[in-house]
Amino acid sequence: MGYTQAIMERLDVGHPFIQEILQVVVFGLWRLWKTRNSAVFEGSVMDPTTMVGCLHAQVQEYRAARMAAKPLINKLPRPPDRVQQMPTAWTKPPHGWVKANCDGAWLQQTQKGGVGWVIRDSDGWLVRQGCRGIMG
Repeated sequence: MGYTQAIMERLDVGHPFIQEILQVVVFGLWRLWKTRNSAVFEGSVMDPTTMVGCLHAQVQEYRAARMAAKPLINKLPRPPDRVQQMPTAWTKPPHGWVKANCDGAWLQQTQKGGVGWVIRDSDGWLVRQGCRGIMG
């Protein structure tokens, strides 16, 4: 018997918060994996507090998306067709400068969203990064 099967057999599926617990565990493992890969392959070390904040924001975003999507399935208007654009590669800033890249998303139905940012130096090294959940 594998570890996964052994764990699943011992879970109390009748527990009222089992889905919430599993969401945090799964997103937590994924966040650890992403943070580890960033450290190994990019040399960036994320502060543990920032990592937990990102984990919390991701779990909240997932839950909001699931709640918002249930009544909207097949009711959302189809977005207009877009011309396919070639993705552009990130370019380093001039020597002595830093470059900030950011992105965000907002779900009007739940009045929740999130933002993330990355700041890199002129050698392409990570200076700072972060993410935050936003509630309206």
